[in-house]
Amino acid sequence: MPGGVDNSGEADAIRRAADAEASELLATLASNRRAENIAAATMVHNLHALFELRFCTEADIHESGDGEPDIALAKRTVQCEASVALSLSRTVTSDMMTIGEQLAWRLPAVDGAFTAGDIDYPRVRTIALVLEKASDDTVHAIEDDVLATALHTTVGPLRDRIWSLWIEHDPDEAAAARKKVESEERRADVIRGDDGMATLRARMSSLEGAEINAVLDELAGTVCSRDPRTKKQLRGYAVMALVYRQDFIACMCETDVCPVNGQQEHHSKRRPHLLQVTVDIETLLGLTDRPATLSDGTILDPDTARRLAGDSRLQMILTELIEDIRAEEGHGNKADESADDTAEDVDSAVAQEEHSGSERAGSENACGTDEPDDTAAADHENPSAAEDVAEQTAHHSTDHRPIAYRPIKRGRIHPVGPLSAALIPCTTSISRSLPRAVRRRLRPGRDVALSEMISRFLDAAAADPALAKGIHPDGHGGHTEPPPGALTYRPTAELVALTRATFSTCTFPGCSVPAAACEIDHIVPFDHTNPRAGGWTIRANVQPLCHFHHQAKTLKLWAAARLAGDAIIWTSTSGLQRITPSNYGTVLVPDTFVHNRKPRPLPATIEDERSAAVLVVDEERPTEPPPDDEPSDELYEPTWWEQNITDTDTDWGRLLNPETVTNVPTLGDIARARTSQERDDAVYLRERFLEHRAIVTARENYRPPPF
Repeated sequence: MPGGVDNSGEADAIRRAADAEASELLATLASNRRAENIAAATMVHNLHALFELRFCTEADIHESGDGEPDIALAKRTVQCEASVALSLSRTVTSDMMTIGEQLAWRLPAVDGAFTAGDIDYPRVRTIALVLEKASDDTVHAIEDDVLATALHTTVGPLRDRIWSLWIEHDPDEAAAARKKVESEERRADVIRGDDGMATLRARMSSLEGAEINAVLDELAGTVCSRDPRTKKQLRGYAVMALVYRQDFIACMCETDVCPVNGQQEHHSKRRPHLLQVTVDIETLLGLTDRPATLSDGTILDPDTARRLAGDSRLQMILTELIEDIRAEEGHGNKADESADDTAEDVDSAVAQEEHSGSERAGSENACGTDEPDDTAAADHENPSAAEDVAEQTAHHSTDHRPIAYRPIKRGRIHPVGPLSAALIPCTTSISRSLPRAVRRRLRPGRDVALSEMISRFLDAAAADPALAKGIHPDGHGGHTEPPPGALTYRPTAELVALTRATFSTCTFPGCSVPAAACEIDHIVPFDHTNPRAGGWTIRANVQPLCHFHHQAKTLKLWAAARLAGDAIIWTSTSGLQRITPSNYGTVLVPDTFVHNRKPRPLPATIEDERSAAVLVVDEERPTEPPPDDEPSDELYEPTWWEQNITDTDTDWGRLLNPETVTNVPTLGDIARARTSQERDDAVYLRERFLEHRAIVTARENYRPPPF
């Protein structure tokens, strides 16, 4: 460069040095990827070996002549054990089992490439799951071409190429497989994301997908050109418009000359939210900013919860503090015993809360506490008193123990009414000035403490297997006499609600099925012949389980027990142990642990020095439960009517009375409906009641006398 120094050669040298270093890093990345592929192949092979072990066990049983083989049992056992060991969902584990089987028996070339690390698990998964439906002849004919494609394409193009090769080889078989897929794999799933968003994923035919695509585009076009949202965003709003039964999207141009402004006046009213939200009363009032949760455990920010509460019905759930100090000092049984006792003591308190709802805003909430709601107000007026309360309650918790609560009582459902005015001034700054007596419930590190407690308990259970039997192995919750309803198989609607408030999902380790979609299981089985001797229908002996894991427990593949602090410990036949904590509970390791004795059968005569009591037995009552005649737990799931209208009033004559507050639409009401919407609503309400009555009648047929 004239008049200066030419540095172009130095710059090129710097870039060449960087390229050489990058080349080494890229080679290392490729080596890491190959090692990851080899490790994934090893995991799939080991899972297949586990299934072969369980399968061969059933074959050995058959050859021994000691029983019939149960292949379904072997598969269910592996699905449960492997999903827990791998910390994967049952669906992912089942797919991995299928992949291992396909690789072992039908895809040797693909298996070899996978074992060598040449292709990764996502591509192997695509190959195995698509060709699972193909015949052996088809797989043998196209495997080499499929593998060649997999070596240089990603998952999407690979899937398309597999179908193309299949159709070319055997078009009739491919068409039949696609038709079967359309029927068997039709589904819709909502998948929670990591960023507060969710993904709606649906499986349908290609034609139906094109139709939905056109409908979304049509709805996206119902806003004016000044709307600031992109087309992708509008299509997302269009999906929600379909959910809310609307045929337009509200325009957000915020101009006075919007050509589509006011169109909502000519359309049907939006369908209301159909959600159950659990939120602290302090959060609703703006005193704290604890997040709210949906029934499946989805987290909502406080502002969203307050907005939803403005158009909701509220129901108080009273909770109590779990006294972990007393449990660790050897009084572990007291924690669970106090739950039902406290529930009985607060009946009058709940009634008083409901009666005085207009006087105190804090008396109606979606999830309350056992602390009086006016405490916070008193603390603001007298800060020193709040400090005293904090000092007095400090001994209930230490830094390494999480503060834990359990739901014990629910109130009636009320409209938002008086609380709505209190929600207006909600701010996030109020909580920063709260006294220590309230702030102590917000301290961080609860998850760390809970994880430490779980590890401590599992270590203790390894040294003392008796711990895994739970705090009340008899299923009586520490009671010497059964509380009301304990000897009836069907749990009350309140018990079901409290159980689902305690656990938001199925309690089996790693299962994410929402509690609302689960069956209510007796942890210690209910004895239909002698209800007093079996597990009782009480809060300490019930849990939500999805149908699959309920069957696994019934088949005794896994055993469950309730621990002090409301956690559930699961133990497999092979020795795997995992703990599922409750939503607000903890896991306790008492220093002194004493099990209840196994309940003895009731004697026919009980005598002492002063008197003799004779147990009267109804001779017409069978001594053994009727074979194959036990009711399904699904029969006792709360009906739509019990969840949304009433769980007590089911009298037909009373509900048909128009003077009754809660009544069922008559056929005359349906005929006289003024609009199609009113008619549809009336028909829907009547159908739900008839469905409810049929289920109640079926339940009565299983009520054991004299209960």
